[in-house]
Parts: sequence; C-alpha cells; structure tokens
Amino acid sequence: MTLATLTELIAPLTASPWFSLIGWLISVVLSVVFYLKSKKEKRPVFGISTTLLIKNLKSRYAKLRIEMDAVEISSLSVTKIYFWNEGKETIDKTDISTIAPLKIIADPDTKILSCDLLKFSSNSNNVSITPAQEGKEYKISFNYLDPSQGFAMQILHDGESKKPILIIGDIKGHGRPKQIQLNARDDIVPVIVGGFFSTWFGYALISSLARAKSENPSTIIIVSIIAIVFIIVSILVYYALYVFITRTRSIPKDLL
Repeated sequence: MTLATLTELIAPLTASPWFSLIGWLISVVLSVVFYLKSKKEKRPVFGISTTLLIKNLKSRYAKLRIEMDAVEISSLSVTKIYFWNEGKETIDKTDISTIAPLKIIADPDTKILSCDLLKFSSNSNNVSITPAQEGKEYKISFNYLDPSQGFAMQILHDGESKKPILIIGDIKGHGRPKQIQLNARDDIVPVIVGGFFSTWFGYALISSLARAKSENPSTIIIVSIIAIVFIIVSILVYYALYVFITRTRSIPKDLL
C-alpha cells in the first residue's frame, strides 16, 4: 500500500472537524496531567473522619452517667485526622510558620477530651502533639515530611458539631494545609471526560464509515481500524485522568 493510498483512506476520518478538536483536547489534557504530576511543590493536606459514639445521653437515660477524667459526658465522638505531604518537595520543620503554627482546634461547642498520635510514616519524622489550650487547641510539630509521608491522630471529644475539629496554620511556600474529603473520589469527573471522548470517537467512526460506504470493503475495514486506534487512545486518556484524580484522594497506606 502506497502512502498516497493510505492518505486517501484516512481522509474521510480527518475531514471531520471533530478530529482536530479531539486531537487538540487530548494534547491539552495530557500536557496538564504530566505537568501536575511532575510539578515540585509542598502540598500539605489533611482529611477528617468523625464518628458519633454517644448522643444526648442525659435526655435518653437520666440515671446513667459516663465520665472521662472526672468530666461528665452527654455526647461523645471520635475524630480521626490524616495529615500528609501530597507534594513532591519535602516539608521541613523550619517551613512551619512561627506566627501561625500548625494547630488542631475545636469549634466553640466542642471540648477535646484526648488527642493521641496513632501512626506516622517514620521515626525520623519526630511528630509530636502538645496541648496549647486545654480542651480547645493542640500544637503539631514534626522534623520533616518527605513526599507521601505523614501521620494519623485520634481525638475524643464531646459535642455533635458536623465540623468539630480543624487544622490551621501556615506552611512556607504553600499557606494553610488543604482539607480534602476522605473516601470521596471524584469519579464523576473522569466519567464525564470519558463520556465526551467516547462520544466524539464514536461520531468519528460512524462518520468515517458513512463516507466510505460507497468504496470497497477493504477501505471500510482500514478506516474502522484507524477509528478503533483512536478509541483506544481515548481510553488511555480516560485512565490517566482517573488515576491522577483518584491519587489525590489516597491516604498513604502506612497511615491506615
């Protein structure tokens, strides 16, 4: 098969305006994905999971009392916090602002009863949690956090607030750590993107076959193969997006 014959066979597919648009979109998406994956930056993130253990004990069981360190408890919740460096650059102790240090804070209607360090990536991280204001604030410090390194904490507290605990403070070169939703992967985004690509490639395939219907069967087969190749490319783009998006919601395994 000569180059001229191949060009003639491909012409029905490339003649569609969707072909250029799809090619441009693929290049843009891949460029953004690879840029973000290779970008070096500090990216401190944290996720919070709160479980209500006891609710309105006094109103339900008037004669039953639960105390912790001589403090009577009516409502009790446990909050787990996962904090890690999602970036590609190490966060050092000196990167933590001395004016706005990292702290765990409780909302006005919540009192922290205990705060414990559950796990950490390495002993060298030297993570510590110390009380700053009894029942309300705990200061967080560490030696360093390499990429994907972090720590997990467990906090017992009273109250029934939907957002009882937060982490505040500033990291040099980034600012305030970003809170992310745990176990809530943005599946809808890659699904929408994959749907767009599938639609466009399906259109290109049908359009090409329609243009080639008056030609011989071998031409239709070749054009179909070309369209299938582009569909495979779309699936790879879809997968790359899915992996990148879901990766940003993954807690390091050594903290689980």
